[in-house]
Amino acid sequence: MKIHWNKVTWYSRLVAVLMVAGVFLVAFWLGLQVQRTFDDANYMNAVEANSQPIPNYALRVSHARAVAENSICNLRGTLGNGVFYDPNNQSWWLDMVARNPQPDCNPACVVSEATGQAQVNWRCTSSFAPLSQ
Repeated sequence: MKIHWNKVTWYSRLVAVLMVAGVFLVAFWLGLQVQRTFDDANYMNAVEANSQPIPNYALRVSHARAVAENSICNLRGTLGNGVFYDPNNQSWWLDMVARNPQPDCNPACVVSEATGQAQVNWRCTSSFAPLSQ
C-alpha cells in the first residue's frame, strides 16, 4: 500500500478526530489533577489554621451566655442550646427561639468579644427584612 501524503482519506480523518479528542481528554484530565491538588492544599491550610484550640472555651461560652441573657436577645426570645464561635469576627453565635417568629428566619444572639455587646441576627433566607427588629 502506497502512502498518499497530499490526499484526504477516511482513515486520515478518523486519525485526526481521534487525535483532537485524545488531546482534549488528556488536557481535561490534567486540569482535574491540578484542581484536585489545589483543593487538597487549601483544605490542609484550612485545617492547620483552625486546629488551634480556643483558650478558656468554657469560660467564654458562659460569659457570652450571661451577656446574651442580660441583653435585647432575652427580650426577643429564649436562648437555645446551639453555640458557634466565629473566629473571624471574634463573636459568639447563640441560637435562639424568637417570641415573635419571622417567616424564613432563624434568629441568633450574636455576642461580640471586642465590645461585650449582644444583638439579634435574624438570619433570614428570604429577600425581605424581618417585620420588627
